[in-house]
Amino acid sequence: MSSGPSFRNEKPRSATSIEGNQNTKPVTALKRTIWIALLAPPAIAAEPENTPATGPMAAAVRYLEGARELAVYALGFIGVNYRFGGTSPDAGFDCSGLVLSSYRQIGISLPHYSRAQYSATRRVSRGSLLPGDLVFFFGRGIKHVGIYIGSDRFVHASNPRYGVRVTSLSEPYYLMRISGYGRVVR
Repeated sequence: MSSGPSFRNEKPRSATSIEGNQNTKPVTALKRTIWIALLAPPAIAAEPENTPATGPMAAAVRYLEGARELAVYALGFIGVNYRFGGTSPDAGFDCSGLVLSSYRQIGISLPHYSRAQYSATRRVSRGSLLPGDLVFFFGRGIKHVGIYIGSDRFVHASNPRYGVRVTSLSEPYYLMRISGYGRVVR
């Protein structure tokens, strides 16, 4: 994880305005709360004294914490409208704009287009997916991207009709169009 800011105790910028923003679709607060609770890290009273501060294990823990923060942050945009080329909750998001904005919040810079984001990641298998990994779609050539949130689901700016939403990777439409999975290497 980068040394960027922590958003664990902050709401995404759009979270306070999702119901009131004219550019959003209605989403119940309960539904958003449930998704965020599913990804919330368990409370840890104190770190064990023998936990290494450096090395591969510490790096893995930091990665998972950052990825979880990223997924929770992206879930805060459920209901925001789709807008081609969009990179903000006020204007709306396209698929790669949601990814770009979410990763930016944990201090990681990614390109805007899904094909370029695919090139900026390391390939992983479906069985190795972790929250925060990217899922890419549409066979020959990358044309869509979402953020994996766990439990076989991803959050993405789907299209003008649905905007930002959570979808199952097993949904037939997306299952037939999976191009690959990528992990952002920091």
